Amino acid sequence: MGLKDLLARVISGLTGASDAPRVKPPDEPIPTRAMAELYIDQGHLDRAAAILAGLDTPAAAERLSEVRAMQARERLRAAVETHAEPGVTLARDGAYCAIAWVVDEPGCARAAALLGGGELTLRVVSVRAVDGAVERTTSDRPAGSPRGVEVVEIAPEARLVVSVGLARDGGFVSIAHG
Repeated sequence: MGLKDLLARVISGLTGASDAPRVKPPDEPIPTRAMAELYIDQGHLDRAAAILAGLDTPAAAERLSEVRAMQARERLRAAVETHAEPGVTLARDGAYCAIAWVVDEPGCARAAALLGGGELTLRVVSVRAVDGAVERTTSDRPAGSPRGVEVVEIAPEARLVVSVGLARDGGFVSIAHG
């Protein structure tokens, strides 16, 4: 085969004039579960979700649900990360709620004076109706610092009350809430 014939084949392959199967462009994902997992590991959740949505297996559907939850957490975290004023901001997306807080030094000092010190704590109170009764769940976790963001999973029908305050010996004094 001469150079002219080779060039004609290459050109016909590029223009689609050939009956030979076309090669996928290099930027198009390989639609496999393994490729989706690679995208997840690299933080490319949109690309992973696109692959998983095209796969027709129960395992892919389950993983797609997990990836969509990751996407919701990222969106929520981004929505509240710019919170700068003292207080608590909440943003909700389905079964997830992002909580951003900022507490100032005077607020911490007032709470410490009332409680006699303590650890900065994030308190999440979830309230929901279950079979005609009210179910209330309280969870405390270290806030870590006077400014932070956390995403929590909640029941879709639940309502939240969130406080950041000082906790000590079973007592709690709120500094900011939402």
